[in-house]
Amino acid sequence: MASNDPDNALRFIEGIESRSTRAKSLQSVIPHVLQHGVEYATDWVAGISDDELRLGSVRNLARELHRLDADQAGSWVDSLPDPDAQREATIVIAEQWGRTDLETAAAWATTLPRENRAAAAGSIAKQMARLDPEQAAIWLNSLGTDPSLDRARRTFITEAAGKTPQVALENVY
Repeated sequence: MASNDPDNALRFIEGIESRSTRAKSLQSVIPHVLQHGVEYATDWVAGISDDELRLGSVRNLARELHRLDADQAGSWVDSLPDPDAQREATIVIAEQWGRTDLETAAAWATTLPRENRAAAAGSIAKQMARLDPEQAAIWLNSLGTDPSLDRARRTFITEAAGKTPQVALENVY
């Protein structure tokens, strides 16, 4: 059903009562939606009226796009019309990219608009702090003192404190 008619598949999924079953069903539909192209998939996701389903679809689509082409996934975020969807996609892509190419993920994050940069910074700072807390502190500080980065700073401090408490303490503002 999903490969031939993603809209019909979505209507079916919307009728599923169980949240976990809906989430699994959405995850299985996304590759079929992407067969119709990224633009179609973006429009398909934007057309979902239920916020929970829409944001879940955005997360699944971001994961699948990143798996297929990380650069395209990074650029795709800007095409999402909804700021909440952009934030969710940014977080997922930052997490995925950070696992495979942390340096590129960090560079990508610096190019994002303020709110999306803050969303990506938390994921990247967490992974960076696990590997190299000193480098993570330098990178996070290079983003400036914008209050929107406070969550990323807290994430960094939590992660760095376990490995290098002194570095964590030096970066408490």
